[in-house]
Amino acid sequence: MDVRQIERKVKSLQRQLQKNEHVRSRHGTYVQLADLYQKLGAFEDQIEWLTKAYAILKRRRRPSEIRFHVLMSFIAAYRIFESEKAYSLGLKYADLALVEATALQNHALEQKARHQKAFYLISYSSENENNLNDAEVLLQRMVSEGHAHLNKPDFRYIAYVHLGIINRYRENTREAKKYFDLTIENLPEDISEQSRASVYKSVAKFQLYGLQNLQRAKEWLEKAVNMKTPAFNKHAIYQDLEFIAKQEGDFSKAYEMIQKRIELEREWNMEKAETKMTAMKVKGDLLDAKRKQKIFELENVKLAEANRKIAEKNKHITDSITYSSRLQNAVLPTEDELREAFADHFIFYRPKDIVAGDFYWFQKTANYYYFAVADCTGHGVPGAMVSMICHNALTESVQKLNEPETDRVLENARSLVKLFFNSEINGIRDGMDICLVRIGISAPTEVQYSGAHNSLLVVNELGEANVVKADRQPVGSWLRELPFTATNLEVSSGSRLFLYSDGMPDQFGGPNNAKLKTSGFNGLLVETSDMPLTEQGEWIKEFFTNWLNGGEQMDDVTVVGIAPCRS
Repeated sequence: MDVRQIERKVKSLQRQLQKNEHVRSRHGTYVQLADLYQKLGAFEDQIEWLTKAYAILKRRRRPSEIRFHVLMSFIAAYRIFESEKAYSLGLKYADLALVEATALQNHALEQKARHQKAFYLISYSSENENNLNDAEVLLQRMVSEGHAHLNKPDFRYIAYVHLGIINRYRENTREAKKYFDLTIENLPEDISEQSRASVYKSVAKFQLYGLQNLQRAKEWLEKAVNMKTPAFNKHAIYQDLEFIAKQEGDFSKAYEMIQKRIELEREWNMEKAETKMTAMKVKGDLLDAKRKQKIFELENVKLAEANRKIAEKNKHITDSITYSSRLQNAVLPTEDELREAFADHFIFYRPKDIVAGDFYWFQKTANYYYFAVADCTGHGVPGAMVSMICHNALTESVQKLNEPETDRVLENARSLVKLFFNSEINGIRDGMDICLVRIGISAPTEVQYSGAHNSLLVVNELGEANVVKADRQPVGSWLRELPFTATNLEVSSGSRLFLYSDGMPDQFGGPNNAKLKTSGFNGLLVETSDMPLTEQGEWIKEFFTNWLNGGEQMDDVTVVGIAPCRS
């Protein structure tokens, strides 16, 4: 239906209203008019007609599906306006829709209403932790009820994408990535192109702002922009593509994206003039004098000078980071220290970037060797900064305490990390996941283990495996902090201890571009445990390279194998 057809339909419905004197029966016509104005992009007029329809419908005592759908139309209309007032009204109607759906005892409608309420709690209140927590509760319930009713739509992918957005706002990159991965895994094949485009746009924003991966963000946005989706959605996608093009220095592409946005705005303005209806106000004119001047400046001779300065700055930054990697490597234990301490060992350490959030750590006391593999929040420069703090916290904990139990080491390190970040005041929750062992110098079969998220794998000389589970909390600020636990092990003389971060199990790769996962990785370690340790380490390095198959390394990777007992 084109604009002229919609206009004729509007006039026909208005004539119908003049003939119909029964106010109570007019709501159906009001809803039809609201739907037509929505197709024209005249959202303020849509809201006006929805208000008239709801004024009639809200007098009804019994729950009704048409009243629910009017409420949902209100919600969709207010999503267009990025203002505090629109946010408040949208949330109000989302609450009413949830009450209506519950009264109707319709699981699918309840899920839709929960989804919309979660959207409003997240959209304009990313810094409001209470709103994010409320949204998280709604979304977790959606996930748990995803298969509760047969023959009903599955809303899990909607819940997962919004849980990913929540964790992106919280700067919890690992959890955000987990939920965005689950979104794509659970994306139904038969969803509308508009819904698919919205998912792709959310994944792209995570790649852009959460992982700073311009290339992957661009790939997802280009998928989204080819979908059939409302003009205001395409406008936002073009804006993100323009930003990426500027970051990449492709100013011709950036200018092309601006032209596409202007073309969309002209279409809206044309519809407003032709039908004499009020449509959504477009924020600003992207080709005002200042914007033109900036574009022309970037396209003239000054661009070359700007690029030269950027290249020079990038070199200085890269040189600084490279030197930082030398400082970071200087605190790692030396091969001589480890050869003296253990019968045999291998270390596979491959940072994602020049510097890493992963590190391995060693301390010797009078009676014990302490060894750990740790995975700090983030990777690259932020992860490396956190790793130095956590490294020092471990060293200070062992040196100040008298040959402590491993759980006391983690307890003390947690206190030091929280103190450094002043977590109680500024809310920073950075810290580390860790696998920590203490091995007796005179009795190397006596091993004590404590872990935060990262478990310990023990394989004896017969190839029998024992996975010692970690505590489900990090070393750092946490919502529900519990005491760490210590596990005492008596290992056989031919046993091997495997400590590793989650980088290799979580890496996508192989023939199906899937995750290896912890169970699969443990299986590889067990299967190759009959090799000499040094040879096993080389095999793991080669396996990882083949598993990547030229793809992108997702995270820092650390794998360590130790034979504590000498023959």
